[in-house]
Amino acid sequence: VAHEYGHHVQNLTGALAKGQRMGSQGPRSGSVRVELQADCLAGVWAHHADDGPDALLAPITEEQIAGVIQTAKAIGDDTIQGPGSNPEGWTHGSAAQRTRWFTVGYQGGDPDRCDTFATDDL
Repeated sequence: VAHEYGHHVQNLTGALAKGQRMGSQGPRSGSVRVELQADCLAGVWAHHADDGPDALLAPITEEQIAGVIQTAKAIGDDTIQGPGSNPEGWTHGSAAQRTRWFTVGYQGGDPDRCDTFATDDL
């Protein structure tokens, strides 16, 4: 759900439209950048969701974060398409990329660190 919330934020900020203009396939495509940014924003949400007196969740456990990481790995293009998959057909990023960007958001809690459009180090 937090990933989809990330897409909502992207819609509000114009990142979805920017991603669409950059193309839908390939390892550095707009589509991959949009998905990785949504993963990062999900991490930011998780970082803050159990914080303070108005927390939305009970404290998040390491086991729950491990489950998120396992899911991120399971839905990477390289995992779904299998060994030897062609990155030129990717639309969501690799398992490692998805894990990395969620972790960036979760550890830092800063949405400014989620700018997948400003880097080629995806």
